[in-house]
Amino acid sequence: MLDDLFTCRCCESDDLHEVFSLPPIPLVGAFTKESKVDVEKFPITLLFCQSCKVLQIRENIDEQILFNQYSFSSSTINSLVTHFEDYAAWIKKLVNPKSVLEVGSNDGILLLPLQKMGIRAFGVDISSNITAIAGAKGLNVKNIKFGVQNQTEISGWIREKVDLITASNTFPHNDDPNGFLKTARMLLSDGGKISLEVMYAGSLEENLQWDTIYHEHLHFHSLTSLKNLFERNGFYIEHAEITNMHAGSLRVLASRVEGAMTESAQKILGTEEHRGLNRKATWIEFAKRSSSAISICREKLIEQNLLGPIAAYGASGRATMWIHAANLDFIQYVVDASPLRAGHYMPGSDIPIQSPSYFKEAPPSAVFVSAWNYFDGIIGQHPEYQGTWIAPLPVYLQKKSEKNEKP
Repeated sequence: MLDDLFTCRCCESDDLHEVFSLPPIPLVGAFTKESKVDVEKFPITLLFCQSCKVLQIRENIDEQILFNQYSFSSSTINSLVTHFEDYAAWIKKLVNPKSVLEVGSNDGILLLPLQKMGIRAFGVDISSNITAIAGAKGLNVKNIKFGVQNQTEISGWIREKVDLITASNTFPHNDDPNGFLKTARMLLSDGGKISLEVMYAGSLEENLQWDTIYHEHLHFHSLTSLKNLFERNGFYIEHAEITNMHAGSLRVLASRVEGAMTESAQKILGTEEHRGLNRKATWIEFAKRSSSAISICREKLIEQNLLGPIAAYGASGRATMWIHAANLDFIQYVVDASPLRAGHYMPGSDIPIQSPSYFKEAPPSAVFVSAWNYFDGIIGQHPEYQGTWIAPLPVYLQKKSEKNEKP
């Protein structure tokens, strides 16, 4: 099940350096129907490639175990619905494609607005249960892995080459990024382009997002590392920008024709050099700061727990990371709106996952917002709550409910 990485996934260099590690942690999607199920745990080791500047984890987990029955349904998060509606409009404006193929289409959150714009939209996803949800909406989806081994089958399904291939926060799930780009080249029309949204290494470092370094996320990119990877496969970046998705994502647009990059892209490259994102020392310091943040959060939550029970909000991968890395076994329950998660237990724990309605009926003294990247939005959904809201990152924050704040 577990294969260790010895050469870089992106450039095949062996000039890899360990910069951060965590003790064995369950797979973040390993939710169980019963408590205290003995699930397998795996170490996490973050490596920096001195050659192409990409960050990646050493450990490879069988993708069928990770994604076959996936528990993340994007459309249950209102801010993501808005994000993908905006992204569809961005695609229409900048590319104006007649056809789009999305890799990792989830429940159709992007395909739906593209289809409404009159664009022929196709989606492939390795997760069978999520693909079924999208298919029930009448969308053109196929349960298949995007890669060279399936290029012929995908080509026969879409029938014509597409004008744009896109992937939003799913490109790093692929253990063969070069194969991904080779497949994209074969499926794109003349003049076709590729657009990726990936978790940005700059935001990872700035916001101490160690809690996103889990087994599904195999590589983390700066624009510099993506530029190196793209050019290795005959793609050239035209434009890049930073979006708010997942507390800071990098959106890039690339084609097979070399040309000038936009000012926005050039500025990002310059900022990365200035901030030292392409230096190993930066990531060693990131590891020190992350370890400190974990310790501080644990200490403060232990103190808070003496005042009354604590629940967490958001049964995302971040929650599993915090529960196990910071030993937060005193959390009473975790709130999550996804029907794929509610009624289960957090991986490797006896902490149940409850619906938002349960939260309203049995409010805790404090709420640890494990999905802290949606902190303000979650608070806005619960004006009735009268306790304390807590965010662990980018810095530890406690916020009293407005009803409890003194005038």
